[in-house]
Amino acid sequence: RAVFKDASELFRRSLAGLREGNAEMGLSAMTGAEVTMALEAVEDYWVHLDAVSARIADGEGSDADFEAISRRNVRLLQLSDALVGALEAQHGGAGVNPLVAATINVAGRQRMLSQRMGKAACEMVRQNGAESARAELYGAVDDFAAGINALTAGDPETGVMMIYLPDIVVQLFDVYSVWCDMQKRVGDVARGLDTPTATLALLSQTSDLLLVEADRAVQLYEAL
Repeated sequence: RAVFKDASELFRRSLAGLREGNAEMGLSAMTGAEVTMALEAVEDYWVHLDAVSARIADGEGSDADFEAISRRNVRLLQLSDALVGALEAQHGGAGVNPLVAATINVAGRQRMLSQRMGKAACEMVRQNGAESARAELYGAVDDFAAGINALTAGDPETGVMMIYLPDIVVQLFDVYSVWCDMQKRVGDVARGLDTPTATLALLSQTSDLLLVEADRAVQLYEAL
């Protein structure tokens, strides 16, 4: 619950910082039509979850609250990732090499999938192994695996390039190393081999680390 409460508060502060600026967080107030529209989309969707998140963080969440989080969380991740994409386009998108655009898109999608896996694993535990939650978890795992395989080996059908530059090779290895850890953790949860209290905190930390490493890979691709 403490992890959830901290994450919710950080999300609120980050949204406010993007809107108004926050020197402590190193955030400047966002400008530009595309970024503003993307930020408003996140803010409008977060309205549905803010009060629900507060109740859950305070230990007062109902089954309906958990269901709301489950139902809306992936969409919030998608809107947040779109905001990141708008910010990246504003600050450097004009200089992106068109030959690696598809590769950047796949690398960027890995960020969202890293969080989707963590969310799906937690939801499966909450639903006591419900098949729908299990399918969501396995779907996210399969999508992330396909993405990292495409980035490391290339995929001509989707236009993803295999790029043998030292910095990128090393960073993809770092992503893959965390991914192996994440894969084991979500696999244990999916097969019921570990207890939620022993697993979920570590799973959340691994999911966040995977997000950080995937974002570093995106930055390297965008610099090409």
